[in-house]
Amino acid sequence: MISEETRENFMQSIYDMFSDDCNNNRANQIIDIFDIATENCIELPCKVGDTVYFIKSAFSYLKEPKQEMIRKVEIYCAETIMRTENKSFAVEKIGKTVFLTKEAAEQALRESENNE
Repeated sequence: MISEETRENFMQSIYDMFSDDCNNNRANQIIDIFDIATENCIELPCKVGDTVYFIKSAFSYLKEPKQEMIRKVEIYCAETIMRTENKSFAVEKIGKTVFLTKEAAEQALRESENNE
């Protein structure tokens, strides 16, 4: 599902384009089509070319976050997989062992050290 902010921005753009239309009929028709077309869409937390930070190798935590760039996104029925040059991970790992900022990854590493 797309975010409410994305939908609101789209709606405002459409209304602006058709502001001369009586009762906004065309704008409403386009928004209805947009809603139908996007009801099964998901908004991904990152895209190809973005940097992510890993804090865990196969069996242990790293000493510092490992930076990698997203090279490919694969969407399957049951899951979405992100691939970097050296690693693959499910989108659900973001915020757990994969992070979108270095600061968040460093904070998670500090917390994992405190829990050991």
